[in-house]
Amino acid sequence: DMPAKKYIVELDAGERELLTGFISTGRASAKAILKARILLKADEADGRPGWLDSQIVEALDTNLTMVMRTREKFVTEGLDAVLARSESNPWFPDLRALSY
Repeated sequence: DMPAKKYIVELDAGERELLTGFISTGRASAKAILKARILLKADEADGRPGWLDSQIVEALDTNLTMVMRTREKFVTEGLDAVLARSESNPWFPDLRALSY
C-alpha cells in the first residue's frame, strides 16, 4: 500500500504558470524540471485530482523518495526552496525576469 499523501500540494495560478514556464524554457537542470513536473501532477488546488505518489513515480520515471521530498519541501519551505538555485541550476534567477 502506498502511504497516504501527508503533504498536500496546492499551487496558485502564479505558481502553476511559473512551473509551466520553468519546464518549457528547458534551461533548468533535469532534476529541477523533474521537481516542477512532480508539483504540477501533485497539485490539488481548485478541485484538481492530484495524482497519487505511485502514479507520479510511474509517469515521470522517478522514485518515491524524490516525490515525497518534493511534496514535503514545497509544503514546508515553498516553491522557491524546491527550485532553488544551486550549482547545477544557475538559470533559476533569470526565470523571475521573464514576463509571461
